[in-house]
Amino acid sequence: MLLFAALRFHRFGVCTPGGPAAAGAAAAAAAAAAAAGGVYLPDFPQLSRALQHTQEAFRSAFAAAAAAAAAAPPGPGPLLLSRRALSAPAAAAAAAAAAAAAAQQDLYYITTAIAYTNGPPHMGHAYEYVSADCLARFNRINGKKVKFLTGLDEHGVKIAEAAAAAGQQPQQFVDGVAQQFALLLQQLSSSHDAFVRTSGPDHRRVCQWLWGRCSSKNDIYLGTYTGWYNKREETFVSEKEAELHNFTDPLSGNPLVKMEEESYFFRMS
Repeated sequence: MLLFAALRFHRFGVCTPGGPAAAGAAAAAAAAAAAAGGVYLPDFPQLSRALQHTQEAFRSAFAAAAAAAAAAPPGPGPLLLSRRALSAPAAAAAAAAAAAAAAQQDLYYITTAIAYTNGPPHMGHAYEYVSADCLARFNRINGKKVKFLTGLDEHGVKIAEAAAAAGQQPQQFVDGVAQQFALLLQQLSSSHDAFVRTSGPDHRRVCQWLWGRCSSKNDIYLGTYTGWYNKREETFVSEKEAELHNFTDPLSGNPLVKMEEESYFFRMS
């Protein structure tokens, strides 16, 4: 936690005074990190030092593990027992099924939460990105086929309100916030495979495809939903839960909003 306790955001970056001397020191630190095969984040010097220390520890641990694996005697191969020989087609089918199962076991999918774009990134986002990136890199090293996804949730009441407060259109507002998140991921050297924005064309196509598939099978229908809405959480809460907290958000104390709106529902039978 000390790694992230040292990381402070002012909107996105950290402004460090020091003028030319500080700039020269940062350049020297970056050169030293590059020479050692590490990374240096100019906006986050404390994080850079911690990452460098972690990289050195990982290199030592991996070198020791590789040496131990090389020295270990090979293990026995699989023992196959069968009461009768398989025919050639059956043997081929069994081999294909085994290969498919093995390939499936080698897949590893990880995703971060998709951050709301009602404000700039903060320390909590950095913590989540680095944690997910560590898992992705570890599984790649161990031979897994990793798919590492992150992205942004650009729809919701909170985002519309934040855009209005900034005097901008929602799309203009989220475009600016998205740039800040992309910069954070870049400076953290994140190894993600995809950065998905819910306002983007790829996400729109997938939603339209899924909607069309559900609609064509008559799995959804239009109805009306009435309930208590928590704007901070962007979710409805049950009548019992709303009453328990006196119809307020238990964290912020803001009143819940009674809403009624047309919604699509899944048929449950």
